[in-house]
Amino acid sequence: MISDTNIKDLGNDLYELNCPCAFYILFQVVEILPVGEVVGGGNEIADCMTECQSASLSVDFMCKIIEINQPFIDCLREMEGKDFEQKGFLQTDWICRVQKVNYKENLYWHFREMRLYETHPTTILANTWQNYLKPYLSELGFFNQYLPLEHYVRNFKILGENIKKTEKICSFEYCQNYTILQSDLSEKKWHFLEKNKKTAYLYAPFDIENISFNEKLLLEAQFNPQPNNWILINIKKDFILKIEKKVHYYTQSWYWFKLEGDFIRVGLNTKTEYISTHLPCYPLIFSPVGTILKDQNTEDLPLAEFDVAGSMIVCLIVLFDLEIVEINTKIWNKSQMNNPCELLEKDPFGEGWLFVVKPLNPEKTRKMFAEWYEKGYFE
Repeated sequence: MISDTNIKDLGNDLYELNCPCAFYILFQVVEILPVGEVVGGGNEIADCMTECQSASLSVDFMCKIIEINQPFIDCLREMEGKDFEQKGFLQTDWICRVQKVNYKENLYWHFREMRLYETHPTTILANTWQNYLKPYLSELGFFNQYLPLEHYVRNFKILGENIKKTEKICSFEYCQNYTILQSDLSEKKWHFLEKNKKTAYLYAPFDIENISFNEKLLLEAQFNPQPNNWILINIKKDFILKIEKKVHYYTQSWYWFKLEGDFIRVGLNTKTEYISTHLPCYPLIFSPVGTILKDQNTEDLPLAEFDVAGSMIVCLIVLFDLEIVEINTKIWNKSQMNNPCELLEKDPFGEGWLFVVKPLNPEKTRKMFAEWYEKGYFE
């Protein structure tokens, strides 16, 4: 498929689009997005077809479709299969008109809508698009650059629980919505779909906590299915699953925190830029079991201090009121103190944990973690 669009500037951020492939003997506009649709730069606005290749209409800026030249498209469809030759577009034979738009809301990247269409067969998310809703929440849909914008799907199945990154989340059957069959409601069309159906999968872009189906698709399948339970969906608009990231631990400052019932396991986040570039770590000071520390009391000892191969001491000050109930004796022992700690370098999020603490104000602490969750401060 190629993208080769003729663009005519009408002024006031209005543009008229057509396709130079129209000089071919056969030319069809197979699919086109509807009026009102907002399209990102580089994304397809329309799929076209000649006797020897497919072509797509796109522009390199975000735009909104404001008008479609439906009479021209209908004329092309009426001439399909007939002996005619289109000598190239006339001035009036445009396909659609768009208006450049530039949304200024959603200034923060993790709240901005972003759709990634991964189509290379070696990528993790082959044939999957992902729409980031928040740092922890995404929509997933099925996309294939060689399919029309609409295709038939059915038989959605969730493939398991506790899905890990790169694993298959769900499976479904699909078949292309061929233009030549769109008006054919006979058994021939549905026999064609059955004969040419394929199985597709959606893959996990990260470890998943919760999975839910698109309610619209479920209702469509239940109350308004096509023959043989097929559903017609748009492969760029209709998401299939809504997925939520699984939290392994929260990150803040030099810390990582893992919630374990009424307790919290605490460790040193060696993924931070400063520590990762100044390893190894030397444990210096720690607070023993039974110590109560409060985040507003600056006279208290820090939770721990470390020396690294840099110019700054890493000091773990408390971020919430807590009591230390357990320490990791593999780190806090006489032979390890003031010496390079291999565990902190090789397994800081596992065997290299530092403390288990009990929050003194559980409700306030839960709210703090909820705020971190919204901001995406977790792994």
